[in-house]
Amino acid sequence: MSQIITPAGADLLSIGKQAPRVGSLPLFYDDFRGGFLDGAKWSYGIVSSGSVTVSDSVPGVAGMPSGATLASGATSGGQAYIATRSALILPHYGQTALTTIIERTNIEWTAKAGGTWPTAAHNTVFFMGIAKAVGASGTRGDNDITGFYLESDVLAALSDKGGTETTAALTSAPAMTAVHKYRVALDRVNGYTFFVDDVLQATVATNVNNIYACYIVVILRNDSAANVSLALGNVRAWSEDLI
Repeated sequence: MSQIITPAGADLLSIGKQAPRVGSLPLFYDDFRGGFLDGAKWSYGIVSSGSVTVSDSVPGVAGMPSGATLASGATSGGQAYIATRSALILPHYGQTALTTIIERTNIEWTAKAGGTWPTAAHNTVFFMGIAKAVGASGTRGDNDITGFYLESDVLAALSDKGGTETTAALTSAPAMTAVHKYRVALDRVNGYTFFVDDVLQATVATNVNNIYACYIVVILRNDSAANVSLALGNVRAWSEDLI
């Protein structure tokens, strides 16, 4: 004869309702060590004088021992992008805790801008964040994207859902010409939050991109015959509070 043992004072019905949490779940990581772009993790594209280079020691970037550098080159219209090949799974904003297992997903990276930044950076193209689709057209003007963009050469935040977007100024926008850590987080309850160096800079709770799967995308282009660049390092993503 089998016996089910329960804690003192507990009943089977209440135990069945207690869903264990498993903390965080790593989804993606790359620090670009080895001096090459891992084709299993990343796709990339260039236009005109654009380039994507990977180095174990990013030239002139203290605090970023390895990374991938996107550069436009000095020909007007030069462009470069990089995007993950595998999609990340996001929590469904607005769902109750009983219908989703992911409470929050974080996407984080370090970056440092260079060249004639930001005056030669193309404001309607530059973007770093997550997108529903990837490719050379995966710019700030696309639908279903969430991340950081340039508004009159100043870093800001946005979320676009099906072509309707909400933008938000950052509390203290960095110049981007020093190494900073950027993070976009989608919370099941609070929508998107945007961080720089672990400090909350903006929250967007309207036009929240509800896609379940997305790609990390960074793209830049110049708008004059001058080079702009962005060195990326320590790209990672993880989910929290799995139910």
